[in-house]
Amino acid sequence: MTEKVSVSEAVDRRISVRKFLPDPVPYETVYEILDIARRAPSGGNVQPWNVDVLTGDALQEFKAIVDAKLKSGDMETPQYDVYPKKLWEPHRSYRYKCGEDLYALIGVARADKLGRLAQMAENFKFFDAPVGLFFTFDRKFGPPQWSDVGMLMQTIMLLAVERGLDTCAQESWSQYPGYDQVLLRARRRDHGVRRHGHGLSRSRSSAQPIAHGPRRGRRFCALPGICRPAVVGRQTSSASVTTSTSAGPECAMASFSAASS
Repeated sequence: MTEKVSVSEAVDRRISVRKFLPDPVPYETVYEILDIARRAPSGGNVQPWNVDVLTGDALQEFKAIVDAKLKSGDMETPQYDVYPKKLWEPHRSYRYKCGEDLYALIGVARADKLGRLAQMAENFKFFDAPVGLFFTFDRKFGPPQWSDVGMLMQTIMLLAVERGLDTCAQESWSQYPGYDQVLLRARRRDHGVRRHGHGLSRSRSSAQPIAHGPRRGRRFCALPGICRPAVVGRQTSSASVTTSTSAGPECAMASFSAASS
């Protein structure tokens, strides 16, 4: 644990980091964050979420599968629109200002379409973060449960700040809804993917993943509260964790396993 950070400081410091150090995060740290975050509010305490944690070889294999899909042009139908088709003011200006500032920071000109596409592809590498968290829930849940998952994610991101880690919540993964089946196959092989929650099936819908880890020294997006990507990571051994919160805040189950390396 680093310096003590107040809730107000964590909220102020949390940004969407788009470049991470590869240093692995101890599975104890990931589990501790998820164990505390399960106390996030959910209507009726239904706790609709599932969290899959990828690190080590499992994360690398997952990224390789997605990279192959990207290079082959194998596109999928997005699960949902990240933004309304006709975004209105002032939200439209917020979004475009965020994008302009991001590309200006990394030196990619507006006319550089290839450069912008290359930066977009970094989403699907988790911006090199050593931990990826995937959030899924049953399609039968509605908007109230989406908000529950959002509160869980925000809690996780603030707890990461408290531990000297950074995150990036990535809506971009909604473009590849088939990733949940890749996770399912990996879990069946017991290949370094650990679940916190209630199981994965074709009836699952997904919220955005989070990339988690130490940032690479420079802020790639210094616009708190506007930009939205996610990742988790720190130093030590690579490992995967899954916690289950099916029994409520006072009764969590967990399974631990080091990811193959």
